[in-house]
Amino acid sequence: MGRVFSPAGSQRPVLSLYARRPATGSRREQIYSALRDFAAEVSAGDLPDFLAEIERAKWTALLRVATVQPPVTGDREPFLTAEHVASRLQVSEAQVYRLSKTVLRSAAVEVGPGTLRVDPVRLARFIEARRRDS
Repeated sequence: MGRVFSPAGSQRPVLSLYARRPATGSRREQIYSALRDFAAEVSAGDLPDFLAEIERAKWTALLRVATVQPPVTGDREPFLTAEHVASRLQVSEAQVYRLSKTVLRSAAVEVGPGTLRVDPVRLARFIEARRRDS
């Protein structure tokens, strides 16, 4: 199963992170309720461990969001990662992030903190608009 966090000396687990089944509907509300109850009951000495588990769960969820590829529908190509864009433009990933704040702004989608995806159609337009023909 996952990690279980219980208050010091308690017999009942309050929070089970990384559960195998998704939290939906009433189960999600039960988890939220347990979190609120536990946050109100936890001793000051247990707060750092509790908050560390909350932070770990937060980043686990954010990483899932960042790695989910949007579904491809019809003729639409999937969004590109900064690494793919860097390869196409033959620049560094850092340069791609800088460009996403300026000239590539209309093609860039920030899906999370420090996570960038780029629309391949708009990237192609960007490249074509800047191509130097002889």
